[in-house]
Amino acid sequence: MKTLINYKNEDEYIKHQKSKTTNPRQQGVFKKNHKKRTKIFLIRFKDIKVPKGSRVLCLGARFGDEVEAWNTLGMSAIGIDIVPFLPLVIEGDFHHLQFGSDTFDVVYSNSIDHSNNPARFMSEATRVTKKGGLVVIDFRIGMDGAFEVTSYKDHTDIVNLAPNLKFLGVNKSLHRMYKKVNEQQLIFRKE
Repeated sequence: MKTLINYKNEDEYIKHQKSKTTNPRQQGVFKKNHKKRTKIFLIRFKDIKVPKGSRVLCLGARFGDEVEAWNTLGMSAIGIDIVPFLPLVIEGDFHHLQFGSDTFDVVYSNSIDHSNNPARFMSEATRVTKKGGLVVIDFRIGMDGAFEVTSYKDHTDIVNLAPNLKFLGVNKSLHRMYKKVNEQQLIFRKE
């Protein structure tokens, strides 16, 4: 695990991460690709065994493509991000979740690489997951972009951040969201 951006303080981190979602050009790109991204999330989620009606929380959900996919699969999903995109995504900080402990059947994120405190991120994801529930983390190996804060050499970097979760496995052949990007999906269960 390698830190890519060292922020002076939390405010600088929040301001930088918000600039991605509030940028009109970036909003246009996400809106243009909404249907495509939602379809990719549907493919990614279809083999995850979760009963219909399960409560799902998506961390760092931006414009809610993954939330829409979970809802299409029959779940009751909501996303959080530092910039809300109602009705799919409410305002929230994945380092300090506003939900009670043991609230969600599934916590999903593809934004752990945007966290400036991955240990806190995983601790909060674990806290709000019900016993027997799943934590699903999609991540990119070796990223070094403008908004990625942490780069991961392999899945063990993230597994080591989750001592209170049982690691169930890694999907190394995800349907790609981005060309030429090595993405993997990790699945954990809260025991």
